[in-house]
Amino acid sequence: MLFRTNYIALVGGGEDPKYPTNKMVLWDDSKGIPTIEFEHRGEIKNVKISRNHIVVVLSTKIFVYDFVKPPKNQAIYATYLNIAGACALSPSTDNQLLAFPGRRKGHIQVVDLADTRKISSVIEAHKNIISLLEINRAGTLIATASTKGTVIRIFDLLIGTMLHEFRRGINPAGIFSLCFNTDHTMIACTSTKGTVHIFSLETTEADAETDYISILRFNYVKSTLIKNYAPKYFIPKRSFCSFSIDESCKSICSFGPEKNVITIISSSGVYSNYTFSTNVNNQATLIEKFVF
Repeated sequence: MLFRTNYIALVGGGEDPKYPTNKMVLWDDSKGIPTIEFEHRGEIKNVKISRNHIVVVLSTKIFVYDFVKPPKNQAIYATYLNIAGACALSPSTDNQLLAFPGRRKGHIQVVDLADTRKISSVIEAHKNIISLLEINRAGTLIATASTKGTVIRIFDLLIGTMLHEFRRGINPAGIFSLCFNTDHTMIACTSTKGTVHIFSLETTEADAETDYISILRFNYVKSTLIKNYAPKYFIPKRSFCSFSIDESCKSICSFGPEKNVITIISSSGVYSNYTFSTNVNNQATLIEKFVF
């Protein structure tokens, strides 16, 4: 969905799909009609839309279109195998950045859609395949997760420097969703473990020395022949709040306008709001739950 507008991007799927899986339909909900339609040769894994662009994600390619009628193809990018459809499009008009898996496993490519002639940057984010990407509202930070799902990393999107590394857990898991809060001081995730983790992006005095040493080690290892082993040198931080949710099915999280409130929506049709404290190891409290 394009922000709070009436435009919704639809792709076929499910047991009895209305559209084939290689077709994207931009639906105008106020008029109840499709306004833009186009097909690709392969299955569409993901779609991202902004005020200026439509991005269609296939398993090994990214197609970027200008948001006009009819859509104009602006660029095509090759990617590493991207079954999960990992892709993030900045909502900011000041930083019109697009991030997606690069041509090498674990790499992220970042392009400026305001001028696609610029040389794109590459971030070496993980050893495993990229599974999920999320950009904050200002278009300055990017959160990354791999198919292993044990750590989440935060990078400066403009220069590619790693700022934080968070430990979700020891055992592998699939990360369903990542979300920043509105002032970019927290990030949350949901996973196949049926848990929600909330991490702080603010650095305390106790964290400062650890972060400084980790970043120095990361930058040093990247410049040596053993750069593929960089992740082992980090000292990942834990979530300050984690809690289990009732639903074991796929779920997504989002911070709302209220302070310290997080919303969880599951594919089974459950909508829940939880309140939490910023104290370390604090649990969340369910304040409302709806089934739709």
